Amino acid sequence: MTLLEKLSFFLYRRLSAAGVIRVRLSNEPDWAIWLRDKYQVASFQDVFLDPNYWRAFQIFDEDPKLVVDCGAHCGHFAILLDICLRARFGVSRTEYILIEPNEALHRALELNIASANMRDRVTLLTGLVGRKDGRAMFATNAKNFLVSHIGDGGGRGKMIEYLDLAELTAGRPIDLLKLDIEGAEFEFAEANQDVLSVTRNAVVEVHHQAGTFEEFARALERSGLFQSGPILTGRDNEMTWFQQRRTTEDDQPVLAEARI
Repeated sequence: MTLLEKLSFFLYRRLSAAGVIRVRLSNEPDWAIWLRDKYQVASFQDVFLDPNYWRAFQIFDEDPKLVVDCGAHCGHFAILLDICLRARFGVSRTEYILIEPNEALHRALELNIASANMRDRVTLLTGLVGRKDGRAMFATNAKNFLVSHIGDGGGRGKMIEYLDLAELTAGRPIDLLKLDIEGAEFEFAEANQDVLSVTRNAVVEVHHQAGTFEEFARALERSGLFQSGPILTGRDNEMTWFQQRRTTEDDQPVLAEARI
């Protein structure tokens, strides 16, 4: 990155704190997101400029009923998904459960969801996912709220309750599960085979510090979810989609078509 690019990004993040950066999401005049701080600028960039997330436009054959976003951050993935669904089907009636353990992000998340006209379809919860119950220390980086980890270590920590997704969803099918939970995806895969078995699609960031992608993929295969589409490798993670397999007339399991 050149000095000019660094300066531009620095000014861009500082201007966001003044509330002057507004992103229009459609031709509707009231449908927009304000990027109010540097965390939202970074989150918006991570989601809206990631081509793998845009696969949501063609994954679904019909408007999904239930989406669960674990690690919702500023709500940008749910908003991007809803944009894709409205573009594809003309309307979105999808119900969203957004789980974000960092309460410092909740105000921004709530404002963004309201700005995207999704408030009546969103449930926002504070909690961790991974184990079925109990509590753990959730620590965030004071300089970057989007970076966090579970367990002992530096940063600001707070004891947070684990949530049981099977209980929260009452066993309903999950049309899309997003996991961006900073390495806890391995623990989640082991403890939540019941949830994964009724999950039709999943988009997951697999973090290198917690294990290998191959180990995680094998854990999801036990619930019928198989890797689908390209794997995007980042600095400390690999991100891709998984889809529930279907059965042919001769009982041979195959992947559901991604329709990309």
